[in-house]
Amino acid sequence: MHLYHGSPRRVERLLPPSETGNFRPGEENRDEFSDVIFLTSDRDMALKYAGSEGYLYVVDVEQPSQYKALVAGCAAKMKKISRKKFASLREDVFVAPADELEYKARFSIKRSGRNSPTYVVLD
Repeated sequence: MHLYHGSPRRVERLLPPSETGNFRPGEENRDEFSDVIFLTSDRDMALKYAGSEGYLYVVDVEQPSQYKALVAGCAAKMKKISRKKFASLREDVFVAPADELEYKARFSIKRSGRNSPTYVVLD
């Protein structure tokens, strides 16, 4: 399956936060899903996560796990998440271990402002 990952950092290999210690703001105490890479089939969503000067990674994964389905199957996580929040989880978000990713391309993103065009350049 062809998926995207957006990041403000340029890296040679995507690694999970449990290995790098790099958590997004507000997620520093996250225990669940800290050992996987979050991916999406929505390129625009990945661009949003990358930010105005970030990077878009294109990967193939044979059998990624749908994040929403995993959350639904995890009783401990469901106690921490409201029904409204669960309903808002997107169907196009997946997770996979770093060693299952096959890298296809990395693009650098150039955007001068919120409403300006986004330029994606092969890095």
